[in-house]
Amino acid sequence: MNWIARLWIPALLAQAVVLLTLVSAVCGGDDGTGEDVPTATAAGEPSSETTPTARAPSDTPSAASPTATATGGSDTFYLSLEEYIRMVCGETVTEVNSWEGGDSLRDLSAGLGFINQQMSALEPPVEVAEWHHAQVAFSGIFKETVDEFLEDPGDQTEDEFILSMFFTVAPHFQPVEEAIANMAPDVRARMVEAGCIDEETSRAIRVEPERTEVPVGGSVDGELAEPDSTGFLQFEAVMGQEYFIEVSWKGFPEIHVVIKDPPDPAVEWFTLLNSSESPLIRRWTAPGSGIFHVEVSAYEGTGSFNVSISRDASPNAPVGVNAAWEGSDVRVSWDPVDGADHYNVYHDDGGINVYCKVDSVGNASFCRELATEVTSTSYVDPDPSRRENHYWVAACNSSGCSEIDSDSPASP
Repeated sequence: MNWIARLWIPALLAQAVVLLTLVSAVCGGDDGTGEDVPTATAAGEPSSETTPTARAPSDTPSAASPTATATGGSDTFYLSLEEYIRMVCGETVTEVNSWEGGDSLRDLSAGLGFINQQMSALEPPVEVAEWHHAQVAFSGIFKETVDEFLEDPGDQTEDEFILSMFFTVAPHFQPVEEAIANMAPDVRARMVEAGCIDEETSRAIRVEPERTEVPVGGSVDGELAEPDSTGFLQFEAVMGQEYFIEVSWKGFPEIHVVIKDPPDPAVEWFTLLNSSESPLIRRWTAPGSGIFHVEVSAYEGTGSFNVSISRDASPNAPVGVNAAWEGSDVRVSWDPVDGADHYNVYHDDGGINVYCKVDSVGNASFCRELATEVTSTSYVDPDPSRRENHYWVAACNSSGCSEIDSDSPASP
């Protein structure tokens, strides 16, 4: 089976089939015999064992734990944490951790379906309610995805399907991860100890780290002591204000920087793959006012980094850019820009796609730099192309240049 699938499938299944164990403990028949329900096994074959029957409250040994109380009808059980743990945790979790692509997906689908039908019989204790309900929702999505493949696999092999689930199912596991992270530490430790939560999954849950404050107008140094480690920082921004975020580093072949708005997914992210381009300077506009997170990571190597954040005082982009023939020359002109010390002119002499991108320090892509440090509001191109000519202008000062990301140049 594909190695990527081996890394995450066992954790997902361990969490999903925990629910199978739970339901088996509480959803049996009234006559003391369990309904035959196929379950996923380590060997991937349908289990011949019947589902364990529910224990009536009177059957629960009072010395072992608090008794589950049935209220609101016979279909709902309100459990203490220890009773819940005893019902949920079992050897099934260990078996599922060994699940691989060769095991039966039909058994898995049957088990997940049983969960969705029977979970109304259990009301979890408040300490684990978020986790419990997230598990139920996840199992439904998991089953639907598996069933769609079983009904019509198309050209996909089973290995290809398992890998594709990383993109379709794994994102829905996030509420389960968040529920684990939100548990009280002692409750989480007890759930891991009992086997309710897979230990590997628990270790992978990121609890919100302590973050270093980066003052606007200042900088912070940091180190990444091992591959895949992350530097966690934060800064305060004002809605609509533009900022320069500069990251420099040593010791990494590549570095990754993510800017996040804490209540939401990543607001913006950018990746640099070549260390020769350190420092990385990015202009960023705050989508709101508040605290924003910056995370710096490197997938290889160890070393140091520096993050500085400053308000963007660079000028706006020029407007009124015009190009006109003057004999054999082309004169490019534009309106003056407040705060600009000088201007840079960029040129493209025609091609299949006419486009120019200029970053906040004036570096051009897909076009070429024609003139820099122009202090007037016009420039004469003495050697225009015999083909089409296209021009762009950036306004600059000591803080940087106006960025260009335009397919609408000026042409004579």
